[in-house]
Amino acid sequence: MLRYAPVLVLLALPAGICPAAAIDGETVDFQKHVRPILSDTCFACHGPDSNTRQAELRLDTRDGMFGDRGGYRVIVPGNAKESRLYQRLSHEVNAARMPPPGAERRPSPGQIEVVRRWIDQGADWSSHWAYEPPVRPDVPRSQVGSRGSNEIDAFVADRLREEGLNLAPQADKNTLLRRLSLDLTGLPPDPEDTERFLADSSPGAYEREVDRLLGSPHYGEQMATHWLDLARYADTHGFHIDGRRDMWHWRDWVIHAFNENKPFDDFTVEQLAGDLLDGSTTQQQIATGFNRNHMINHEGGAIPAEYHTEYVVDRVETVSTVWMAMTMGCARCHDHKYDPVTQREFYEFYAFFNSVDELGLDGVNGNAVPMLRLPDARQQDDLASLDSAVQSVEADLPDSRIRREIADWERTAHQSIPRASRTGLEAHYEMEGGFSDSSGNYRHGRVMRGEPLFRTANAGQGASFDVDTHVAFPGTRAIDISRPFTVAFWIRHAGLVEKSLLHKMDGPDTQRGLALTLSRPVPIPDTLRREYELTVRLSSSPRSGIEVKPRQPLRNQRGIDPAYHVAVSYDGSGLASGVRVYLNGRAVATEVLKDNLSDSPESGAPIEVGAGRFGGRYTGTLDDLRVYSRVVAPAEIALIHTHEPVAALLSAPFVDCAKVLANAPKAPEDDIYAAKPDTDVSRCRSRASQLRDYYLTHSAGQGDRMLYARLKELRAERSRLQSEVDNVMVMRELRSPRE
Repeated sequence: MLRYAPVLVLLALPAGICPAAAIDGETVDFQKHVRPILSDTCFACHGPDSNTRQAELRLDTRDGMFGDRGGYRVIVPGNAKESRLYQRLSHEVNAARMPPPGAERRPSPGQIEVVRRWIDQGADWSSHWAYEPPVRPDVPRSQVGSRGSNEIDAFVADRLREEGLNLAPQADKNTLLRRLSLDLTGLPPDPEDTERFLADSSPGAYEREVDRLLGSPHYGEQMATHWLDLARYADTHGFHIDGRRDMWHWRDWVIHAFNENKPFDDFTVEQLAGDLLDGSTTQQQIATGFNRNHMINHEGGAIPAEYHTEYVVDRVETVSTVWMAMTMGCARCHDHKYDPVTQREFYEFYAFFNSVDELGLDGVNGNAVPMLRLPDARQQDDLASLDSAVQSVEADLPDSRIRREIADWERTAHQSIPRASRTGLEAHYEMEGGFSDSSGNYRHGRVMRGEPLFRTANAGQGASFDVDTHVAFPGTRAIDISRPFTVAFWIRHAGLVEKSLLHKMDGPDTQRGLALTLSRPVPIPDTLRREYELTVRLSSSPRSGIEVKPRQPLRNQRGIDPAYHVAVSYDGSGLASGVRVYLNGRAVATEVLKDNLSDSPESGAPIEVGAGRFGGRYTGTLDDLRVYSRVVAPAEIALIHTHEPVAALLSAPFVDCAKVLANAPKAPEDDIYAAKPDTDVSRCRSRASQLRDYYLTHSAGQGDRMLYARLKELRAERSRLQSEVDNVMVMRELRSPRE
């Protein structure tokens, strides 16, 4: 708003008040005296706004003012009478005068006289002072005595003299040192420094204090505070959960730059393009963190491409504000009305920042790519040692040989993979593109609401649920107080809101049946992530039932899209001790919350996912849902978790993955989408990775299995070590610019 303050002041002046009274006898200045009049009375129809412009005439540009208009000119320098602008402003006939009758603002006679004098004096035109090359003024010959000898003092003293004022008396030494210390370091002086300065009466004592404070490490900290504000520095991402980020290495680079008095051109180049310099150093790459301080989003419902665009726009607006002292943001949608920036130029500037190798949604686990890792000497040695060990083991497991062996193994693998018994299998929903029951009992699922999608999951494909999806799976008589049962399935959940995962329960009033709920998101130590607690409830009424939960929340190492295999068994005893919970194939310790089941929990309702009657609707993927009328043994649960997904992959009809992958382009490095599309290529890559892991873990020769186990240990150790290494977000260009 400050840049438009002169115009706003003029608009507030009563009619007839103008700068004319202040310019009698002096040269009329276009910027000071004439442009405010034109802005106030003419620009509404002949200014920067193309939507309101009349007669294709602009009075806010040099070409508009002085260009040939087909036989006449708006302004003829030195001759107001021949200038169409003055003729129309001063026309005797009211209907021919400009602005036209009825205009909200019309120039006063005094303002018209200012315009005439300006034209007759030669119509010296200039753009806004911000776009004119600076000219060094002559320094006033002002005597400021012993108080100072620099040029700024001379200008101050000269202006004070014009106003009939004198410099204030010099402050005492104690005040001078306090002001100096606060200005240069942001800290008050130490008592010892004050005593030394007060006792020093020698020439140059003050200058020595200046040098001492400039040499203080706190000087860089004080100066950096202003730059950090300009760069929108923060320790969190700003959106949604406001996740953690670590940019203090860039902050320290700024502090060091001030302390070493880095030249401003180097300070600029390294922050804007340090990664593009030939042989760029680590510090020059760290400097580019200036343009990674923007907000970063990782909200599940956000559109990655939209936020990638917002990041680039943020850089355009920040760089233009900081280095060019102008706001380019208006030109994002249209040519700028007040600054000489077109919409095309905005996106030309945008292109400089559009080819960063980044994602639209990122940062859930801390810093967002691209990042620069900054290991210390010990970490670097340890990582190098691990890399060497990994390469050595990988050389003993050559990819070409392993691919051939897997291709041979696939032909007969379905015969050798251990399978879980189908005894007591009441219903089995594989969800390979639908909700058919493959148990032979024909209890097919039905879509009650929404249009579920099917995407790559842990056992082939799985159903993707959003808040509008509701599927019912016909009930069985397996769930009762006197009959054992087991329910098993894969999930990959999304969001952090309490929700009903799966239930087979009569209405909310009776609450008779089984309910599995994801509740109370709890924080994971040393991260800003949260995970659910799983609650299992078997009830005959709101007050009577069994309720248990695992002592640990759902948690694994799969990153931002965690998948879990969940199994719950009940032995028919009517006691909480008869309920067992398995996570990822292993039994987990449980905590009993309620143990007073006094009646049968049998429900006539179907198994439902997404109904929303017993808590928030489940959002995420559900796959390979199995219901047994018996207690499935722990060894069988492990089989279902480990072997059944691979058996499903091998038995499901599939495209020719060898052909798909042979013809697939390399994964694009400029993919700005955090969630990759579920295509034949992505499914084949997922399938190949899953089969490779299974083969080398369970079916390869003993030597290869041992090597692969060692390789996974080394990779896990490297991942653990890398998680301890500091990193900082930086700029890094794609090999090919984005369109």
